Amino acid sequence: MTFDDVYRVESRINLDSSDEFLLGPLPKIGAVASNGDCIVLDFVTTRVDVFDGKGRGKKHLGAPGDGPGEYRYPLALAATRDGVFLLYDMTLSRISIYGNDYVFRNSFSPSPRLEDIHVTAEGRVFGYVNTSGAIHVVHELNDQGDTLNEFAPQSENYNVAAASRGGGIVSVGRFLYVATPYEYTVRKYTPDGELVKTAQGRSPFYVPPRDPPDAMVLDDMRKRQEYMRSWSQFYQLLRIGDRWLGAVFADPQGSRVFMDLYDADLNQIASSLQMPDFMGGPDALFTREDRLYMLVEPADESSNPAVVTYTLRQPLDTL
Repeated sequence: MTFDDVYRVESRINLDSSDEFLLGPLPKIGAVASNGDCIVLDFVTTRVDVFDGKGRGKKHLGAPGDGPGEYRYPLALAATRDGVFLLYDMTLSRISIYGNDYVFRNSFSPSPRLEDIHVTAEGRVFGYVNTSGAIHVVHELNDQGDTLNEFAPQSENYNVAAASRGGGIVSVGRFLYVATPYEYTVRKYTPDGELVKTAQGRSPFYVPPRDPPDAMVLDDMRKRQEYMRSWSQFYQLLRIGDRWLGAVFADPQGSRVFMDLYDADLNQIASSLQMPDFMGGPDALFTREDRLYMLVEPADESSNPAVVTYTLRQPLDTL
């Protein structure tokens, strides 16, 4: 089975490349709204841009700065069921909340330093962090930013030289699914942090991290790059439809990216689907219902990337 057996191209839109909306080299898809708006985070230009369904620049979500609704390092975005957006700013360690009209409402400051946020259908807010070496990577937050509970162990493969973004947390039905960049392990939890099941990926293209050869790796950029290219990074988890998961990972060189498909009970239904070329890394992909949105490389340095939308060819339970 191939990626093309599962997905077909529905559309390709070129994002507005005017000066007001020109993105830096490392944008990420934060969300796709119910009306088709695509919200793109860019920490290089320090902007969160909203593009409509035809790729036209529509407006900016908030603005750079330190004031209410502003940000310095817009790192992660999550949307609630009713279209409210939560934007996490790493520099200010603040989550700003915007309505479905993109107008700022209020904010709060989480106690842990996060890398991603997720909101369940019931409105429970979870933060995710994996590069600090903390014991747990998932933190449930209240509306004041306090940690109510923390769970999901850090990978035993974690080391400072390997610290990198990726993995993440998604929800399907009443359960949460968690993975880190350092091992191909997907864990299923209740929202209260009770482990339900674990799935270990077995792709022949996945190579787990090894210990760095010596302590000098951190001080030698060439050695660190060689080390990082010796293992496969787990990029992200994707929710597909109402009952399915996509597990996205790269080969050690990062030249090929693959997706495995699972049902909600973590039974694998498809393995090592090589994905089309895209911008790579965590968060260049986003899913909404049965659609997959993918950022692809721009034609030149003066252009924005395109967003290619894929849709399922058939329900996954028929594969």
